[in-house]
Amino acid sequence: TAVDYLVNTNHFEVWPLIAPDYDTFAQLQDWGCQIIRIMGSRISSNKGILPEYIPTIKKILENRKYYLMLDGGVGSFETVKQAMGLGFDHILVNSWLFNDGNDVVELLKEIRKITE
Repeated sequence: TAVDYLVNTNHFEVWPLIAPDYDTFAQLQDWGCQIIRIMGSRISSNKGILPEYIPTIKKILENRKYYLMLDGGVGSFETVKQAMGLGFDHILVNSWLFNDGNDVVELLKEIRKITE
C-alpha cells in the first residue's frame, strides 16, 4: 500500500486522518504511522466527539503504540477537556480558531491552560 511504502521504504512520516474504526487504526499502526489522527466528528462541524464514537475511541486509545490526535469536530473547551481526559496526545483546533471572529491568541492561551 502507499502508506506502507512511504513509511517503511522511504521513511516518511504519514499522519492519516480516519473516522474511528479500530481495524483501520490497527492496520495503520502496523504500518508504522507515528501519529494517527482520529475524527471526533466531521471536520469543521464543531460537534465534539460523537457519543457513538466513544467506545471505539477508547479501544483505540487502549491499544495504541504511537501518538493519537483528535482531529475533527473540535470547537469547544469541553471537547478539549474531554479529549485530554480520554488520553489523546494531541488535539487539532484549526477550524475553531477562525470561527465567529475569535481572538486566536486568547483562544490558544485558554486551550494551553486546559492542556497543561
